[in-house]
Amino acid sequence: YLIEIPFNNIQFLVKVGNAFCLHQLFIYFHYFSIGYIFACCKETFNELINKELVTVISIFVFILALYIKCNYTDEELATSIPLKIYRAIQDPVLAYAGLAIVIRFFYQSNMFLSENIFGKYLCYVGTHTFEVYLIHYFFIPKLAFIGLYLIDYPNVVLELIICLLLTILVVICSLIIGRIIRTSEILSCILIGCKFPVIRNES
Repeated sequence: YLIEIPFNNIQFLVKVGNAFCLHQLFIYFHYFSIGYIFACCKETFNELINKELVTVISIFVFILALYIKCNYTDEELATSIPLKIYRAIQDPVLAYAGLAIVIRFFYQSNMFLSENIFGKYLCYVGTHTFEVYLIHYFFIPKLAFIGLYLIDYPNVVLELIICLLLTILVVICSLIIGRIIRTSEILSCILIGCKFPVIRNES
């Protein structure tokens, strides 16, 4: 967050940040970092996430943070230094608590295990989320007419169905393109971050 400050306030650095999407990098980098750390310490993470105390604290923090976010404006949270500090970390706190709850739910729901077909598909999507995140933008259709229709004739069920179908379609297209990219070792390394295969000298 400290690194992001000059990119938001110095005009030249603002342009550089916009050109290289550094603002999005600063927002999401710590999530990728935590995911990598958890992947390296899987056993410790499993023990931690399965503790009842962690679940209770996560739910309490999530509800409290969500309540503050929905009922207090940024101006109201800027009245004292502790509130300013909280405002700076509010979104990550809300996200981390929500992630802990969701992960605990997935761990305890047998329907999401990889032994069944539904679980296998979810596991596959879960291990290729970076491709989806990277590529999905290019498959988002412009459906302004649907938005205008739903504004005039609100229908929650129809909105959910449309969102679900669009999400599935975009994810499938992104995974297909990601699979094509992975056929090239150079492109998969540059675009997706796959490691180059180690070339051994057999001589």
